[in-house]
Amino acid sequence: MTYDMTNYPEPTSTAFHFTEINYAKEEAVGMAKEPKETPKTARAASAQEVSKRKRETDGLLDEYNDYMRLYETFGDAEYKTKADGVLAKMRREASE
Repeated sequence: MTYDMTNYPEPTSTAFHFTEINYAKEEAVGMAKEPKETPKTARAASAQEVSKRKRETDGLLDEYNDYMRLYETFGDAEYKTKADGVLAKMRREASE
């Protein structure tokens, strides 16, 4: 008995073909191999936050030192006012 593969009728039942089962199996296996995203631990998040605050504080200290050097060099009161503003901002952030 020979079959005509070019004119093969589509199945009318809800049964699966073996090719569909294999394809679904390959998808499931591929999904299992993908790396899972893990949420950041509290320790890692805390370390990042500490590092971020340290960079911000260092930046504010640099800005304060720059304004104070300019004030000492030129004696302009505007530089002293800006330095005091930066110092006030550092104090606000330290109290948080």
